[in-house]
Amino acid sequence: MNANSDRFIVIQIHLADSYTFTWGTQRQSFYGVTGLPTTVQDGILRRVGAYSAATYQNDFNARRNVATDVVLELSPNHTTGPTWSVDITASLEPGAAAPRTMRMHMIQVIDQYPTPNTHWRNCMMQGILPANTQVITLQPGQSQTITYPLTLAGASWTPITNRNDVKIIAWAQSTNNFPSEVFQAVQADWRQMLPTDLNANGTVDLTDLAILLANFGRTADVLPEEGDTDDDQDVDLQDLSMFLADFGT
Repeated sequence: MNANSDRFIVIQIHLADSYTFTWGTQRQSFYGVTGLPTTVQDGILRRVGAYSAATYQNDFNARRNVATDVVLELSPNHTTGPTWSVDITASLEPGAAAPRTMRMHMIQVIDQYPTPNTHWRNCMMQGILPANTQVITLQPGQSQTITYPLTLAGASWTPITNRNDVKIIAWAQSTNNFPSEVFQAVQADWRQMLPTDLNANGTVDLTDLAILLANFGRTADVLPEEGDTDDDQDVDLQDLSMFLADFGT
């Protein structure tokens, strides 16, 4: 995961313990889990039991070179407090050979949880249903956006120390029963979810304000962590307005 952070997204699902959630047990049934640990890569390659790291690496290598014609974009929009409205835009490339029907999924995780432990990655906290249909059919060159409501609660919101490890993960998957190919996946980390938390410590406070004011008026090449909250590479009144709307979160 660390070596291929732009190509490999892990989801950790707990079963039969205090970190078990309904969505996770549904996935257990979907993937036909008969023993632990079970790994499934791209919704296709399933292994029950523990294997060597080389085996999992080989599975990853087998899938990473498979081309896809699906593109996903994830846009978290902070509403207030612990609530977001998350847009997932799915596109089918113009050169695709045929229409594609797929089921859209989105979940919220906490990385390096529950301990923290570097071996426990992206622990699933909630599966999220969209405000409209989950299954979409795209023609070549077509796009569609689905909006998902997100509310952080429990360990994802308090204590604050867990917030900066919160992520959203979304993916487009075949509507088949297992094996069910994952066509594309995308994730957003805490900085993308709450860009006004400039130092990514889980809260928008005076420390962040000091960073923004120190860079206020810069007109080019400003990094997000320097106060560019709207991703236009400057720090101006729009950035300050966004910051003040989140202050105290």
